Amino acid sequence: MRQSQQKLYIKKLHDLYAEIPAFKCKGCHDCCGPIIFGRIEGKLIRSYCRQNNIPIPVSRIRWQNETTEEFYPLKLDCPFLKDDGCLIYPVRPYICRLQGHVKKLPCKNNPEGMDIDEDRAKLLLHKYWFICQRYLYARR
Repeated sequence: MRQSQQKLYIKKLHDLYAEIPAFKCKGCHDCCGPIIFGRIEGKLIRSYCRQNNIPIPVSRIRWQNETTEEFYPLKLDCPFLKDDGCLIYPVRPYICRLQGHVKKLPCKNNPEGMDIDEDRAKLLLHKYWFICQRYLYARR
């Protein structure tokens, strides 16, 4: 039963991703800083990496134990960013998918692309955290 519940929340996450408009990344990678993702996305990323023979940079993945004020000044880059782009683009986390769509995550190459207003962004974030929490509960 837990396995089927986990699959249900993975489907819900994909449905949430579908609510975010498509974005044509120009590959500047300016937005590719430290990424934060939940366990459900970690599972998708690990699976994708195994299927595509992408080494998982475990030593460069840092779990956020710091507060936001402590975390961001560390100026970490994304461990999945390589010269030619994002190694995990098809399974990139929710936060990466919002880049260029919301005011707090602007893209210099798409300044008019702010197509998700603040209220909608809050609703999407609420759905995201609900899915992450329910997924964790289903794992127990």
